[in-house]
Amino acid sequence: MPARSALGHTAGRERVLAFQFAGGASSALSPGGQWTCFDIAEMSEVELCDGRWHAGRSHSQPQHCVADVDLDVNPDSPSGPKRIAQSRKTKR
Repeated sequence: MPARSALGHTAGRERVLAFQFAGGASSALSPGGQWTCFDIAEMSEVELCDGRWHAGRSHSQPQHCVADVDLDVNPDSPSGPKRIAQSRKTKR
């Protein structure tokens, strides 16, 4: 399954695979950021940042973070998510 932001469950735990480019991490972040698997129940002080979308350079590696994908940002997701995120269009 190519890596893109995915939300769902693994072994009964809510998890998210996201591209982390700032904030605390259990190990040093790669320059520019890296894909990180988070247990949602253990997350705190999460902030929405203004600016461009960070998604990394490659979406070709299989992801093993989320076993049962509920929502996937990848429109070409092979993981069989229950929903695919739709891009927002601004109404004028």
